[in-house]
Amino acid sequence: MDTKLKFCLLLNSQNMNASHLARYSMSGAEYQELWQVPKNGLDIAEEVISAKHLNSIRALNRDAWCEYEEERTQKLGVRIVTIFDNDYPKTLHDLKDAPLVLYVRGNANLSSDKKILGVVGTRKMSQEGKRIATMLGKMCAENDIILVSGGAAGVDGTAQTTCLENGGEVFSVNGTGIDIDFPAHHRELFSRISKQGLVISEFPLGTPATKWRFPQRNRIISGLSSKLIVVEAALRSGSVITARLSMEQGREVWAVPGSIFNENFAGTNKLIADGAQMFLSPTAFLESWGISSKKNILERQYSSLTEDELLIYNFLSKNPDETLDNISSNIKVDSATLLKSLTMLATRGVVTQSSPGRWSVQ
Repeated sequence: MDTKLKFCLLLNSQNMNASHLARYSMSGAEYQELWQVPKNGLDIAEEVISAKHLNSIRALNRDAWCEYEEERTQKLGVRIVTIFDNDYPKTLHDLKDAPLVLYVRGNANLSSDKKILGVVGTRKMSQEGKRIATMLGKMCAENDIILVSGGAAGVDGTAQTTCLENGGEVFSVNGTGIDIDFPAHHRELFSRISKQGLVISEFPLGTPATKWRFPQRNRIISGLSSKLIVVEAALRSGSVITARLSMEQGREVWAVPGSIFNENFAGTNKLIADGAQMFLSPTAFLESWGISSKKNILERQYSSLTEDELLIYNFLSKNPDETLDNISSNIKVDSATLLKSLTMLATRGVVTQSSPGRWSVQ
C-alpha cells in the first residue's frame, strides 16, 4: 500500500488534519514511524501525536484497517484523494485545517477550473426560500457554474436537485461516511449527484451522522467555493458558520435579505450588516462574476413554453396565488388540460403551489 496514503488514512482516522501533518513533518519523523516503532527505540512520533491517538493508530495498523478501507472503497466505486495528490483541490490547500483525505464518488473533476458556487440555507425553508433555492439551482446549470452544498434537507437539497434537473453539475459535501446516505430520503439525490457531479466526504467509511461533524465539513464547502450564497438562515445556524468560515478564508459571501419578523432571515440580515453582499437578483450576481447575461435568464427559461403554458404563465405573472377554477375561467382552458400544463410547468420550476390549491410563478 502507498505509504503516503496509509499515513493520511491513519491520521484521518483520528480526525486529524493538515495542521497535524505540518507538526509531524517538522518533527523529522518518517511517515512509517507513525505506525511502526523504530528499531532504535527512538519514537519521534510520540513527540507530536498523543499517546491515546498513537495507540489507536497502531492498533488499526495491526488490524490492517487501511488495507481493508482501501479495498472497500474500490468495491463501492469510491476514490480516495489525499492532500499529496495532484487532483486534490488547490483551494483547500489554503486551509490550515485542510482535510488530509477526501473520499470521492463520481466522475467529475475534483479540481475543476470551473466557477464554483456554494449555496447553503436552513432545512426548514419557507416557500420564498424554496423559490430562491430553485432559482439558484437553475442559474448555476444555465451558466456552467458548479453548485456545491451539503446535501441536507431544505435549501441544500432543493438547489442541488434543481441544478441537476437542468443539466448542471453538483458537488455534495456530506457530514457522514460516503457510504451512508443522510438524510436517508436523499439517497436518490446522492445517486444522481454521483452521475452528474461528485459526492465528497472526509470521514472514514461507516462514520454515522453526528452533530459536530456537519459544522466541521462546512469548511470544505466554503473552501471549495469561490463565492457563497446564504439563502435563509437563523442567527445561530450551520449556514451562518459556513458564511463566517468563507469570510475568514477570503471568499465572497452573499446573503438574501428578508423580513425582520422572520427568524429564517435573522442570520442573513446579520451577515449583510457585517459586510456580506446583498443578493437581489441573478443578473447582478452573475455580473459580479463577469458573466454577462447574453440572454435574460427568464427569456431562456420560458422560450420553449407551449401556447397553453404561455397563457398560464402570463396570467399568473399578473395574478399570483390563484386557484385552478380562476385560472381555468380566465384563460379559457379546460381543467384537465390546465392541470396537465401546471404539472409540467411545476416540474420545470416555472410555477409552484404558493399555498394549498393556489398557484404562482416561481
